[in-house]
Amino acid sequence: MQNSLVQLFSSERTAIIVPKTDKTTEIHQTHAELRQNLDLIAKQLLLGGVKEGDVVSVSLPNGIEIITAFLGTTVAGAGTEEIETNKCSAS
Repeated sequence: MQNSLVQLFSSERTAIIVPKTDKTTEIHQTHAELRQNLDLIAKQLLLGGVKEGDVVSVSLPNGIEIITAFLGTTVAGAGTEEIETNKCSAS
Protein backbone atom coordinates (compact mmCIF):
# COMPACT_ATOMS: atom_id res chain seq x y z
CA MET A 1 0.00 0.00 0.00
CA GLN A 2 1.34 3.44 -0.95
CA ASN A 3 1.55 6.27 1.56
CA SER A 4 -0.17 9.57 0.90
CA LEU A 5 1.94 12.73 1.08
CA VAL A 6 0.22 13.66 4.34
CA GLN A 7 1.19 10.32 5.86
CA LEU A 8 4.71 10.60 4.51
CA PHE A 9 5.32 14.09 5.90
CA SER A 10 3.97 13.11 9.31
CA SER A 11 6.11 9.99 9.55
CA GLU A 12 9.23 9.26 11.52
CA ARG A 13 10.96 7.89 8.42
CA THR A 14 14.22 9.54 7.43
CA ALA A 15 13.78 12.35 4.92
CA ILE A 16 17.27 13.85 4.78
CA ILE A 17 20.76 12.66 5.62
CA VAL A 18 23.52 15.25 5.46
CA PRO A 19 26.94 13.57 5.51
CA LYS A 20 29.56 14.35 8.12
CA THR A 21 32.29 16.83 7.17
CA ASP A 22 35.45 17.88 8.98
CA LYS A 23 33.42 20.68 10.63
CA THR A 24 30.03 19.02 11.20
CA THR A 25 28.50 15.75 12.32
CA GLU A 26 26.16 13.64 10.20
CA ILE A 27 22.59 14.93 10.39
CA HIS A 28 19.46 12.79 10.06
CA GLN A 29 16.07 14.48 9.83
CA THR A 30 12.71 12.71 9.71
CA HIS A 31 9.83 13.77 7.47
CA ALA A 32 7.99 15.08 10.54
CA GLU A 33 11.01 17.13 11.67
CA LEU A 34 11.56 18.44 8.16
CA ARG A 35 7.92 19.47 7.84
CA GLN A 36 8.04 21.24 11.21
CA ASN A 37 11.16 23.17 10.14
CA LEU A 38 9.69 24.07 6.74
CA ASP A 39 6.50 25.36 8.34
CA LEU A 40 8.53 27.46 10.78
CA ILE A 41 10.63 29.00 7.99
CA ALA A 42 7.53 29.68 5.89
CA LYS A 43 5.76 31.31 8.84
CA GLN A 44 8.74 33.56 9.59
CA LEU A 45 9.04 34.60 5.93
CA LEU A 46 5.32 35.42 5.73
CA LEU A 47 5.46 37.37 9.01
CA GLY A 48 8.46 39.24 7.59
CA GLY A 49 6.40 40.40 4.62
CA VAL A 50 7.31 37.84 1.95
CA LYS A 51 4.37 37.30 -0.37
CA GLU A 52 3.47 34.50 -2.77
CA GLY A 53 5.54 34.92 -5.93
CA ASP A 54 8.32 36.92 -4.26
CA VAL A 55 11.93 35.84 -4.69
CA VAL A 56 14.06 35.43 -1.56
CA SER A 57 17.85 35.66 -1.82
CA VAL A 58 19.69 33.00 0.18
CA SER A 59 23.38 32.82 1.05
CA LEU A 60 24.15 29.73 3.12
CA PRO A 61 26.75 26.99 3.00
CA ASN A 62 25.80 23.65 1.45
CA GLY A 63 24.07 21.55 4.06
CA ILE A 64 20.81 21.19 5.93
CA GLU A 65 20.41 24.97 6.19
CA ILE A 66 20.31 25.59 2.43
CA ILE A 67 18.00 22.61 1.91
CA THR A 68 15.47 23.78 4.49
CA ALA A 69 15.74 27.43 3.39
CA PHE A 70 14.96 26.48 -0.21
CA LEU A 71 12.09 24.16 0.71
CA GLY A 72 10.69 26.47 3.42
CA THR A 73 10.64 29.37 0.98
CA THR A 74 8.75 27.17 -1.47
CA VAL A 75 6.20 26.28 1.25
CA ALA A 76 5.67 30.03 1.73
CA GLY A 77 4.84 30.32 -1.97
CA ALA A 78 8.00 32.23 -2.86
CA GLY A 79 11.04 31.34 -4.91
CA THR A 80 14.70 31.40 -3.98
CA GLU A 81 17.79 32.87 -5.55
CA GLU A 82 21.06 31.52 -4.24
CA ILE A 83 23.84 34.05 -3.76
CA GLU A 84 27.17 32.32 -4.16
CA THR A 85 29.80 33.81 -1.87
CA ASN A 86 32.58 31.28 -2.43
CA LYS A 87 33.46 32.17 -6.01
CA CYS A 88 37.10 32.98 -6.57
CA SER A 89 37.85 36.27 -8.24
CA ALA A 90 40.36 36.42 -11.07
CA SER A 91 43.64 38.05 -10.12
